[in-house]
Amino acid sequence: MTLLFFKVFSMKQFSKHLFWQIQNGIFAYVNCFFW
Repeated sequence: MTLLFFKVFSMKQFSKHLFWQIQNGIFAYVNCFFW
């Protein structure tokens, strides 16, 4: 039970981290493109 909760929690953290990485990458690309 606790292990399952931890697995789901880590998956959520990982997806959030991945989302921020992609967003930062797009932001940096747009900055380079416009400047």
